[in-house]
Amino acid sequence: SLLFSAAGLPAAVLSRPFVALNAAVNRPKVTMYVALGMLAMKVPLNALFMYGLFGLPELGGAGAGAATAVNSWLSLAAYWLIWKCDRFYSPMRPAKFYLPDVKALLQHLKLGVPIGLSTFFEVSSFTLMAIFIARIGTIDVAAHQIVGNITATLYQIPLSIAIAVCVMVSQSLGAGSPKAAREITVRGLKVALGIAACSVAFMYFGQNFLLGLYSKETAVTSLAASLLVFGMIYHITDAAQTVSNFALRGYRVTMLPMIIYGVMLWGVGLGGGYYFAFDGTLIFGQPLRAEGFWMCTAVGLCLAGITLSIIALWVSKVRVADSLAHGHAAHARKV
Repeated sequence: SLLFSAAGLPAAVLSRPFVALNAAVNRPKVTMYVALGMLAMKVPLNALFMYGLFGLPELGGAGAGAATAVNSWLSLAAYWLIWKCDRFYSPMRPAKFYLPDVKALLQHLKLGVPIGLSTFFEVSSFTLMAIFIARIGTIDVAAHQIVGNITATLYQIPLSIAIAVCVMVSQSLGAGSPKAAREITVRGLKVALGIAACSVAFMYFGQNFLLGLYSKETAVTSLAASLLVFGMIYHITDAAQTVSNFALRGYRVTMLPMIIYGVMLWGVGLGGGYYFAFDGTLIFGQPLRAEGFWMCTAVGLCLAGITLSIIALWVSKVRVADSLAHGHAAHARKV
């Protein structure tokens, strides 16, 4: 399955510029429609390869990987056809094929590598946490997966707001309006924090319902309820750090967030979590198991959220002040 999935990786990578382009030109619905189309294709493609329909070999579980690879290439074809045929993209199509511009590539890498590493730190921290918790026991793994799924689902809302904030901040700065960029950053934070607070209330009052959807085992749901408390603690600051991080991308500030993610998520979250999960005797007298990881992850995300929010608000304020200073200087020269 992994080898089949790897066959679709080039298509997935080549699709990313189209996704970024559609977001930058205020056409995120294109990406949404393609994604929905691929979702609709996933079920029949899974059946086709897993059960060997129409004379194809029956691949079993590996067929899901083959379906994923085919879906990746179909989505790339859809993006390319839309870009090629839609008149909206006419001004963006090159007149001829150009060789790679090393200077432009270096500029992209200067921004892109820190962004990629930030994403790596964020995603891998939860992935590695799951791997480490797997050593503890099945109950801990099950509880971790349940709470991770709940918080990740609710996280999609502030993530969507953050992506919109990044695009709008970039557009505002490109239009020469840092004041609008700051207002977008502040409003984005307010909206994300408000929705995150509602999500926390939903998790608190509806935890029995939510946990009951995943398992009826008392040991699992009891531990999951304990872990969910940490999810509630960090969810609001998690929303803040996401919006702030994406806003800073719009301001072309990417190196500092990468360092903060590395220290907070890997250092505090994973490093501290590993100690408290498997040792922790110095402070608590016993290992905290899965709760140790979630406790330290909550601390790391809270610190990241507070730090990145302060930086984002400060950067936006400085850009407005610089713009006003340049405006006054230009006016003085004219006078």
